[in-house]
Amino acid sequence: MENLDAENKASQDDDGDPVARATLAASQAKTLDELRRSLTVTLTLKHKLSVQEAAEVIGRSPSWVYAARQAYLSGKQVANRNTHGGRRNQILTRREENAFMNEVCREFRTMNFTLFKGADFTREDLQIHLLVRKALEKKTGRNIPKSTVFALMERVGRRKFNGYHPRAWELYACGNFFF
Repeated sequence: MENLDAENKASQDDDGDPVARATLAASQAKTLDELRRSLTVTLTLKHKLSVQEAAEVIGRSPSWVYAARQAYLSGKQVANRNTHGGRRNQILTRREENAFMNEVCREFRTMNFTLFKGADFTREDLQIHLLVRKALEKKTGRNIPKSTVFALMERVGRRKFNGYHPRAWELYACGNFFF
């Protein structure tokens, strides 16, 4: 909790009485989350409400009330987790993804032109997702699952093309797709 100074002062004055600490923390709470966490202790221990009743009063689930009360009583500091969505385990940033896919498209175009000149690779080697996977594995130095490759192609494709289709990358790389 952010209000640790008030809790420390209360614990020194009241010899660690959790109800007194929680009451003081509730009166000095600056956020709704701090207030809810301290109310879990005061409602269940001081006012003898059940966890179910305290959950109804606080507006959270009984499991949340129980976990918050246990964390408060054990003195664990509960970090406020950022619950927004998004990519937390990204390999590349958006800008790097765009540049990477443009580079792969240039390489794909080069391979396509050299295929007609009798190059030593087959038509199956020219599937763009295989090229993206090889380049991404080379860039990161580890194995990349196929699902990651297709997710990358879809993410960048949705930003780059209006009506995204997996084949759009091959058309774009060959120069047959105009925006």
